[in-house]
Amino acid sequence: MTAGGYYGRVCPRKSVRSSSCSGNVGGLKISLMLAKTLQPLAQSVLCLGLVLGTFAPGFTQSIGTPDGLFPAFQNQRWGYIDRTGALVISPQFDHASEFSEGLASVIVGARLVYVQGQLSPVGGKSGYIDSSGKFAVSPRFDGDSRFSEELAAVQIGQHWGYINKTGTMVIPARFQAAHSFHDGLALVRVGGRRRYINRRGVVAITPNVDDAWDFTEGLAAIQVRDKWGFIDTGGRFAIPPRFRSVYPFTEGLAAALDDASGKWGFIDKTGNYLIAPAFASVSSFSEGFAAVRIGERWGYVDKTGKIVIEPRFDWAEGFRFGLAPVKIEDKWGYINQKGDIVIAPQFEGAAEFVNGLAQVRIRSNWYSAYINTEGRFVWQASDLQ
Repeated sequence: MTAGGYYGRVCPRKSVRSSSCSGNVGGLKISLMLAKTLQPLAQSVLCLGLVLGTFAPGFTQSIGTPDGLFPAFQNQRWGYIDRTGALVISPQFDHASEFSEGLASVIVGARLVYVQGQLSPVGGKSGYIDSSGKFAVSPRFDGDSRFSEELAAVQIGQHWGYINKTGTMVIPARFQAAHSFHDGLALVRVGGRRRYINRRGVVAITPNVDDAWDFTEGLAAIQVRDKWGFIDTGGRFAIPPRFRSVYPFTEGLAAALDDASGKWGFIDKTGNYLIAPAFASVSSFSEGFAAVRIGERWGYVDKTGKIVIEPRFDWAEGFRFGLAPVKIEDKWGYINQKGDIVIAPQFEGAAEFVNGLAQVRIRSNWYSAYINTEGRFVWQASDLQ
């Protein structure tokens, strides 16, 4: 989730012309070089921005689920656990993604192969299950995204459209790429150009831009030539393009890379720097803190720009549930908002907490284990390589 280090919970910024993406999530390697070969949904689990390539590396997209169920792998199949680690949906799917708005996409009928050490589905179809594990939308799609604002983007053949929670196609599959709805608008690609559509599928904004991201907090980052700015939901420039790079807004602030100094700072929604550009790399704000890199070490600032946790970490991520993953030498652990280490560095990789659990890597795979906020394992997959 950090810039300057090509590091993110979601794909680092890529053009929609690109079919590959790689990055890290707290040491959890994301490698999607075979995106054209593998089932699109399998990639969307850890890199939801791949469909359009529109997410910034500093924009946090949580791995986990606010619905209280978490994907878990056992005996070569995926099921779901609750926050205590109890299996509530037995392992039966070839892949499983996070719940969103009460539904989760899963893949069935796929062939499972190891790609760069990760078990991935090839072929098969995806559909959506409810919290009981029953299909609410039958598996018939070649790719999909999570539900957002009651709609989900789905792929049929080479084109994308949108369904509602009954599985009815409410916006026909006619787009070359499509992403989730945010602030009532969704970014799509049609005729090789980026457009924003409304919930009726009507083009609402036709920006003449070189790249674009989803809306967050009423603004969307756009690139014109080699500069970045923001538009509002009416398609008007709220912040004219003048930055070398930006992150989407979170908690009222957006990271912006100053062209003159080559340093990152944070701007408000008028485009003015509230925190002067002084950092080599940064993360987005979460729970009032942002990770920043000064020299070779990471620490944290508050919204005034004051350093509240001194830079002493090899890498640092955002706070969730009052805890943040940090890397010390070759291991990941967690600190509290005072900067105290509360879960000792011991993991090969660590993600932010979501709904009380965090994924940690203890071997070579994603989803190898979950811990609670006390650092206790609630789930460990027994058969991951």
